[in-house]
Amino acid sequence: MSWLVNSNYIFIISGLFSALITVKVFPFVKNIGLKFKVIDDPDPRKMHSKPTVRLGGLTLIISFVFTVSLIYFFINDQNFIDKHIDIILLSAAISFVIGMLDDIFTVPYFFRLIGQIIVSIMIWQNGINITFIDLSFLPFLSNNYFYLNDSFSLIINILWFCGVINSINWIDGLDGLAAGISLIICFGLAFISIANGNLSIALLSIILAGSCLGFLKNNFYPAKIMMGDGGSYFLGTNIALLSFLAVAKSDGQINLFIPFTLLIVPILDMTYVIISRIQNKLSPFYPDRRHLHHRLINYGFSYKKTVCIIYLLNFIAVSLSIRMNS
Repeated sequence: MSWLVNSNYIFIISGLFSALITVKVFPFVKNIGLKFKVIDDPDPRKMHSKPTVRLGGLTLIISFVFTVSLIYFFINDQNFIDKHIDIILLSAAISFVIGMLDDIFTVPYFFRLIGQIIVSIMIWQNGINITFIDLSFLPFLSNNYFYLNDSFSLIINILWFCGVINSINWIDGLDGLAAGISLIICFGLAFISIANGNLSIALLSIILAGSCLGFLKNNFYPAKIMMGDGGSYFLGTNIALLSFLAVAKSDGQINLFIPFTLLIVPILDMTYVIISRIQNKLSPFYPDRRHLHHRLINYGFSYKKTVCIIYLLNFIAVSLSIRMNS
């Protein structure tokens, strides 16, 4: 296996293998969803017209964990093995379970948010946190680096992880939208990680991108399966973690502007919806049709054109983040 470790083939093989596993486990997962009636029924707010299995997140976590485990088993090179892999897999798995429980039993949002906060704290306690904020991209500041004490560091961790998890979850309103956006973001993370010499995070990003690519085969319009909250929570947690680790320096400094730009499309969509709901004296978590994809469809764009427009916006944002990192 030395030829694999000493070449770029590891990225290609791991990504394609992850995509293949996602496709292969689809029939098994779909049958489970049908057997236990984990079905998303149409309603006036949703865009699909027929009942669809919403257990697709299970295909994502199976392909990701299996591929990571297999690659790590064959590779004995610390350049490709991230020291945070245990907490990455654990936190993503817990987030998946929280979301899957909602897919099956409809868990109140308050309890899901509590679970997300607990996961964020757990990640912070395991050393994935911000010690300094790098604002060197703002030339008018005399002090470009700001030290954060533990309290502020924890608050930023909670805001970031809960925000990213829910932004991915909330933009999952059209077939193929969340998976496609996550795919583009993961490729961006891989480029940024490679540029920063962090091959382990690049590898994890490529494997996650492969999972998303394979999932799109059965999730693009018209979808045969939906990722559900389990899938979007799993993707959101991984993306939030990898975006931190891709730009983090050894002393804890993080240029927050890079991961924020990388995720600006889902983040701004979520922010707009929250502000709009509050202005209309509604709960920030009130389900409605205020999201970007809903508004584009209301403007007359077709289903597929709406998804492609948001893909393009996301691609531009990811390209800008890569440029900022260079």
